Amino acid sequence: MLALGLLPVLAFAGSPVTVELHGGLFQDFAPSAFHLQHVLLPLLRNMGLRTELEIARSGYVPHGDGILRLIVHPLTESFRNFVKEESGPVTRIWGIALSSHLEERQVNRRMAESAQAVLGESGYQADIEIRHDTESPQRGAAGALCR
Repeated sequence: MLALGLLPVLAFAGSPVTVELHGGLFQDFAPSAFHLQHVLLPLLRNMGLRTELEIARSGYVPHGDGILRLIVHPLTESFRNFVKEESGPVTRIWGIALSSHLEERQVNRRMAESAQAVLGESGYQADIEIRHDTESPQRGAAGALCR
């Protein structure tokens, strides 16, 4: 959430700014680092804002301890308008099923299978990447689906 608050300020800085944020990257009922990486930043890129994002270490509730590195290049012109009146057909659904220190319980595999089953009931298929993480200081899991 802190990254979301910093983006408007960093977009108008005089030079590129790199920030390293520490805390929870995957928390209940909050936009995740995956949302920032795969939804918001690509949208802002279409509007003219260049950014780079690295999820250096996953961090989960309640301990956090995640690390997010964000580079924001300042706008060289005004934001471009972004208007999308129709969403168009769904041509691809993909996702990420991440778990940290839960490989033996196959949490990420079960997350991916559950998502694929629900989507399959509506006639969709999803390509879901299963990720095992051992860098996070605590156990946790997170997922994302995109189209």
